Amino acid sequence: MNASSAARKLVAAAAVHGADAVVRCAIGFASHGLREVRIIYLLKGPSILGAKALDEHCRLIPYAAALQQVNPAAAYEREMRPSPATANVGALECTYFEQPTSGEVECARYTSPLLKAGPETLALVLGLVWRVGLRVFAQWPAYPDLATATLPFNFRSWPGNSFDLRVELAVQERRPTIETRPIATEELARLMARYASQPDESRRRLSLAMRRVRDSTERTEVEDSVVDVCIALETLFIKTRSEPKSKSISKRGSWYFADSAAERVRVCKFLKEFYDLRSKIVHGAPPAAQTARQEAQEERRRGELIVDALDVARTSLKDMIDQGIPNDWEASEEPSSIRRCPPRNDSQIRSIKSDSFSWSLAEQKDIDRQLEAVWRRLVDAAEPPSPTTGATVYGNLHPKGLAECRQQGVDYVIMHPALLYMAHPKWPKAASDSLDERARYYCWMDVERHLERWRKAATAKRLTQFRVPHSDSAAYHPSQRATWPRPLE
Repeated sequence: MNASSAARKLVAAAAVHGADAVVRCAIGFASHGLREVRIIYLLKGPSILGAKALDEHCRLIPYAAALQQVNPAAAYEREMRPSPATANVGALECTYFEQPTSGEVECARYTSPLLKAGPETLALVLGLVWRVGLRVFAQWPAYPDLATATLPFNFRSWPGNSFDLRVELAVQERRPTIETRPIATEELARLMARYASQPDESRRRLSLAMRRVRDSTERTEVEDSVVDVCIALETLFIKTRSEPKSKSISKRGSWYFADSAAERVRVCKFLKEFYDLRSKIVHGAPPAAQTARQEAQEERRRGELIVDALDVARTSLKDMIDQGIPNDWEASEEPSSIRRCPPRNDSQIRSIKSDSFSWSLAEQKDIDRQLEAVWRRLVDAAEPPSPTTGATVYGNLHPKGLAECRQQGVDYVIMHPALLYMAHPKWPKAASDSLDERARYYCWMDVERHLERWRKAATAKRLTQFRVPHSDSAAYHPSQRATWPRPLE
């Protein structure tokens, strides 16, 4: 590019973005010979509703926002892109800066420390911190910013694009959540730095365990999830093939994870039950004859075991990335060599251990006590109908149904989320109070759990129920009180 063309581009950029911004950009590029490269990594996992910065150079963005940045001149086929309506696709937008070295054949690349081990590893560790399954399945170049396009510096030519067409995007997690779980960005940065400093063998083991934890969230069959989680536990807690796996995993996993002697007994028991379940699946044990009710109970128990075992795997993974994998498990019975020395105070223990932002156990107990007092009072005060009458359930505040109950003198309960939010000790109390993402998400989880307990108690008493829909917790901030469905009781 000649001087005349460069000058015209600078003038055009200054007119659009302001002279000061363009001068700063031009000086930086001229001084360092850097050029900006922006890459979009498509992620299979939860849908991303709004942009979330992980650091200065990496951010999560919705898939729709990623589509707006696709270069239409790229070589890959348009039909290879997922549909804009695909539910479980998000994107990671990363900015790189390159400095040509040997005649532009090689480039020194500068970017976020989060990407030191690559985008795939970042997705795995982010999945641990965010408590979801994330998989990079495609990448493409993004449009340069308008300022970059008008400045006299070349945007990097893109050599190609990659897609993994084997990824099945239609598969979603069994229990997708409505609220967005907060991301502990400081913890993410620390874990990525610690992971990069681990020895090669430790990184290999940690990576295998993280991939299996992620894979377990994508499975459609419960049996496959069980096997994936067991492989992750074996990778973390087994050193040699000759070790008794069930005994070693239950003993070491409980010692490493639990915070008190009593909890170690509980964790050891369910880890052994979980590994026994894996053995039955892998070795093809014939199923015993069961009634439909017994099958439903067993399926529910399998789900509970997977959730509990995943908690052990996720928490242990984060701590082993942070502190290193123990070398001598037999020495772990010594207080000086174990990660936690029980017993600990409930105020120091998270209620969901693999979740960085969760309440402490002491806080959770107080929250549960106050929320149960709300719905228990209403259920206990209502008179049950005649023994031959079943529970009638309305999915909203049905005016006709309410009128009939009042006319006939039939007791009923209105399951209103606002009653639980107002009683929640962590929820904002005044319209001027702010609502941070931690309070929003975990209060929503608490309300969801107690609404379910409320429904079961009312159904067991055969009460007529009016269930107010519950989705967005922000709708129950005190500033939105005028919009709450009426009546509350």
